[in-house]
Amino acid sequence: MAGYNIREERRRLDTLLAIRPDSFPFEDVVFGYRLQHALQRAPFGRTLS
Repeated sequence: MAGYNIREERRRLDTLLAIRPDSFPFEDVVFGYRLQHALQRAPFGRTLS
């Protein structure tokens, strides 16, 4: 996942939560999935998965 920026993703998520607090559970699941996916592709991801 080239160009994946965890800080930017977190900021985008925080913005969504500020606009729609009720979207938290779904957005958090999506964020967690994308984070896990990114970690698995990272050089150090093998030790975390």
